Amino acid sequence: MKAKLLLVFVCLLMACEKHEEGPQPITKSVLGIEQITINNINYPISEGFMIENCKPLITTGSFNSSTKLELNYAWNALAEDLTSVSITSTKGQVEVNWTENTTSKTCTVRVYTENPKAEIKYTITALIKK
Repeated sequence: MKAKLLLVFVCLLMACEKHEEGPQPITKSVLGIEQITINNINYPISEGFMIENCKPLITTGSFNSSTKLELNYAWNALAEDLTSVSITSTKGQVEVNWTENTTSKTCTVRVYTENPKAEIKYTITALIKK
């Protein structure tokens, strides 16, 4: 009887060891980013990845999963064009892309790592002044 109980205990212990944790939440330290530069002015990024203290930006949407976060903003400054956006990362790869049509221009800034798998994407859209 003791042998059967020991066998059951060992099986339960082995099952517990095989339990794997899910993906860890994305943090600023994983991606190595602290600030974003818009029109040559540096803005801090909060722990929740929001761009702080940038008055012309209005949050328009967001998406998140266990490995990806997307934040969408509108540039709400009639007196100032959106001319440049950049971000520096000490741990991730950085991509900056611009698209433009007849009424607006959009800048997409993406920072990502492969190990651990994590991505943050900022999209800023501004109306084109005529």
